Amino acid sequence: MYKARISLAVAVFFMCSSWVLAQESTAVLGAVVVTAPKDGALPASAVLTSVDLMGADMIEDKNVKNSWELMGQMPGISLKSWQMGLESGKPALRGFNGEGYISGVKLLIDGVPANSNAGHLRQMDMIFPLDIDYIEVVRGTNDPRYGLHSIGGNINVATKQGGNYRYARLSLGSWNTTDLQAVFGSQTDEVSSNYYFATYKSNGFRDHSDTDKYGVGAKWFYRPSGSDLKLGLIVRGFHGTADEAGYLTQSEYNASPQQHVSTRSGADTDSRQMKTVSGHLEYALTPSTFLSTKLYYSDLTDDRNVTYPADSTANIYSQNRTWNEDHFGLLGSLTWEASQALTLETGLNAEKQDNQYKRHFWVGGEAYSGTVSTCSSARVTSAGVVSTRFSECWDYTVENTGAYVQAIFRPFQNLKIVPAWRVDHFTGSSSGHKNNTASNSNNDMTDYGWINQPKLSVVYNFNSTNSVYANWGKTFQLLTGGAYTSGPYASSLTSASVNTGEELGYKFNDGSGLDGRIAVWQQDAPDEVANLAAAGTFSRLGSTRRKGVDVQVSSQVNQSTKVWLSHSVQEAKIISGYSSSLTGKQVFGTPEYMTTLGAEYAANAQTSLGLQGRAQGNYYINTYNTNGKFGDYALLDTHLKYQPAKSVTLDFQIRNVLNKLYASDVWDYNADSSGGSSVPFFSAGAPRSFFLTAIVKF
Repeated sequence: MYKARISLAVAVFFMCSSWVLAQESTAVLGAVVVTAPKDGALPASAVLTSVDLMGADMIEDKNVKNSWELMGQMPGISLKSWQMGLESGKPALRGFNGEGYISGVKLLIDGVPANSNAGHLRQMDMIFPLDIDYIEVVRGTNDPRYGLHSIGGNINVATKQGGNYRYARLSLGSWNTTDLQAVFGSQTDEVSSNYYFATYKSNGFRDHSDTDKYGVGAKWFYRPSGSDLKLGLIVRGFHGTADEAGYLTQSEYNASPQQHVSTRSGADTDSRQMKTVSGHLEYALTPSTFLSTKLYYSDLTDDRNVTYPADSTANIYSQNRTWNEDHFGLLGSLTWEASQALTLETGLNAEKQDNQYKRHFWVGGEAYSGTVSTCSSARVTSAGVVSTRFSECWDYTVENTGAYVQAIFRPFQNLKIVPAWRVDHFTGSSSGHKNNTASNSNNDMTDYGWINQPKLSVVYNFNSTNSVYANWGKTFQLLTGGAYTSGPYASSLTSASVNTGEELGYKFNDGSGLDGRIAVWQQDAPDEVANLAAAGTFSRLGSTRRKGVDVQVSSQVNQSTKVWLSHSVQEAKIISGYSSSLTGKQVFGTPEYMTTLGAEYAANAQTSLGLQGRAQGNYYINTYNTNGKFGDYALLDTHLKYQPAKSVTLDFQIRNVLNKLYASDVWDYNADSSGGSSVPFFSAGAPRSFFLTAIVKF
């Protein structure tokens, strides 16, 4: 099947010779303006292949509970929506999943690393739609700028910087939802300042799913008149609390998908605080040499109670979980335009993580009550419990040093060649005990040595009408919080799993509004691990292969109508399992396909109608592919936008307009253990909902 698709894609490359090239291999959704001065650092869209950009006009008016949901509009992105309070879900790409075990995407906010230790994208909650300028997605293994977590690609969320503006947005909708956002920008010749405030409150579509969160932020940049130096400071803060409705057994879900079982999850809550600070420096050393550096600090604290349905076939315990993560880092790049034909860029990063993680266990299927135990206390036991567990307390550090070099070489105008090389090194230590013992241990992180990652990208414009591109590169996976030389978290893995990916693509534009891209890709990992770093839970899968086909097209049909469509087919399979029973199995949690579609019709200068759809295929819910496949859905949203005045926009939106019943997440406790014998647990997706949004620009 894939061979046929690849042959078709290659044939298309040579049949469409009359189409006009659009930004080489970058695809754009909405209106995006990404500017980089001649003496600036190179944007990804100028260097890399398989880059997607989504502009503010596709973002600022969307009604979403969490900003990561915005990326569901973009091609090749799958969404894992847990809908468990603040632990809501995340996007994934290139055959990786959002389960929390195999996180293949690097998150950056304004170019600053923003993943948690385990690779989660929790800092996305700090950013609200009205403050987003654009979202940039780089898919594949050929980006040398980032190492840790950048396995299948990276996502950079760029917020508003500079300009003079004052925007406010108020949304009211289903389940007593109130969403208030305000952004302000002021710019003079030397100083720019930007501020935002946002608050979100909702009762939620399930019982016991109230959410209350707010975020604040400020950005200041200073560039003296006539100077080549630019200095900046960005600060952000977030606080959120939420109730969790809990997972349902199949019989509970079938009876009432929106219910919550109060005797089990009535005390399930989450409280989270985050703050980030980053300093930015940009300096033109010479007219052709540019330095860019970022120094950052982030802090995450989280206190969560979570209760699972009782399951006699699995060792399930309800838990209180607390996180405290402090990350410090520095990254910088030096760009030199040696000539019109050659540009060189080199960069480095250093990051230190200080992570604390605790779990207190109590009886599965029972709501939590009482005071969290100290680290040395045993869990309360009762009849039918498989074993006695101790509270888990773990303190671990991770230190990463990385560097890269890349060259952008144009031997002639129609050809761009980008060779690159990246290296990464890790050290760390751990102290504490796991849940099967009360004895503390101190251990060093496994020494993986220097991890080498060569890369190569090529873009060729046959003429001014079309382009073909190819890329190849290596990235890596490792156990950042669970692999130590000895102790309860010891692992037999002595080297990183170095992935190898390749891609062949074609980008076209017919000059009259039709724009698109077709690509086939593959990514191999020699020794993949399903890893939940904070909990020290992992299982070796073995050699895996991911492959897929991406098709995306947009068209400005006429002056008033535009349409877009994307369809991605993907497969993630264990080629040679760590155990023989794994060979040939699908990697769990990976949808078979993702489809997006949309249409926008401007009835007149003040009124427009929009339609957006998203579909996602089903997937196995555990490593051994037992218990069937779940998770497919097809949803349709619509909106009516009216602009009564130049500074006021009203938008009436209906989400899930057909009121489709679907499970946003289906989960198996034994996803990472042998046999997968436990029963599936369900989290319901949102039914039809209504929102009225007003955006005022003054």
